Amino acid sequence: MQLPVTVLNANTKREQGRKAQLGNIAAAKAVADIIRTTLGPRSMMKMLMDPNGAGELLHMAEPFLEKNLHPTVIVKGYAAALEDAVRTVEGMSFAIDTSNREEMLKVVSSCVATKFTRTIGTLLPELALDAVQCVAQDLGVGRQEIDIKNYAKVEKIPGGAIDDCKVLKGVMFNKDVVAPGRMRRKIHNPRILLLD
Repeated sequence: MQLPVTVLNANTKREQGRKAQLGNIAAAKAVADIIRTTLGPRSMMKMLMDPNGAGELLHMAEPFLEKNLHPTVIVKGYAAALEDAVRTVEGMSFAIDTSNREEMLKVVSSCVATKFTRTIGTLLPELALDAVQCVAQDLGVGRQEIDIKNYAKVEKIPGGAIDDCKVLKGVMFNKDVVAPGRMRRKIHNPRILLLD
């Protein structure tokens, strides 16, 4: 069996051990600083799909690594802190009636509040709530599944104002007019064929 041959750039450095860990932490902190302004009332309108705070966790772990504490010990400490935080949050939590639209709008408004909240008003929370309620599937026994990634999509159409945004229940095709004057703009009760 022949060993694989790897050709590297002459300027390539190879790091391992503690130096590599600290380099990874520095890179993660740089990314975390860039996206730090994503959430909250002073957000800068960046989208963060999975906000788990890993940049801050790495930042807090750096001094422990510099004191030669093993990474598994640090991870065990984070796991214990997570359990404690979950217990605390469960003690502070309270049930919300999901069928009460006003109550749900308050919750959604606090989550999507941005610097444009005054301009948009209640439109964004209402759109978000309508979209979630549209794709929610009842699993029985008081549980619902909400799969936004597969069942909801934001379709951007040039022109118009923010007030023109709406949630459509169904399927939408964004199709340009190919032959102006000859192509119909609206078809009532169409027959549709979907081909894959």
